[in-house]
Amino acid sequence: MEPSARKSLKPDALAQARRVLIRDVWNGYSPIAPFHQDFDLCPEADAFVGMARFAVSHDEQLRGEVEIAIPGGVMEEFFRTLATARLERGEYVPYWDHTDDFPFVEIVLELPNEKIEFSTTSQGTERAPWKCVLGTETYVVNSGAPMRALRALEPYLQHDRLRELIETARERGPS
Repeated sequence: MEPSARKSLKPDALAQARRVLIRDVWNGYSPIAPFHQDFDLCPEADAFVGMARFAVSHDEQLRGEVEIAIPGGVMEEFFRTLATARLERGEYVPYWDHTDDFPFVEIVLELPNEKIEFSTTSQGTERAPWKCVLGTETYVVNSGAPMRALRALEPYLQHDRLRELIETARERGPS
């Protein structure tokens, strides 16, 4: 493939995922950081179900987990939006424009015959750019398509549980 070559993803192929892993970690200038959110989802009947796990602080003393279920139609929207990501051959260089703000977001799709990994440490709008590893090839996504895909899942990810842990950590103070 030429250096500027692009690869496209097919929503139907992504929808064959046997497992979807999502990790969202933030670290930065806060006495109670980092904040971890991990989601492990597998298809069952007409939904993707699994666990949402949350942790707050360096020693991760505040933890929580809850079962979640994301309707099949919502997951279809997630896969359709993720498939709009234009994969361009190139080196991933995260965008940073300030200090003390260190995000890490990762989406891993375990398909029947391959794994696709999207990740970013960018501070930019919609965390762009993103890195995509598909097989042995690495691509860059110069849009926020992966973050837009995640937004479709937001109502089901139980972020209130993380907010509760953060509030508890603030009340307790740094460890």
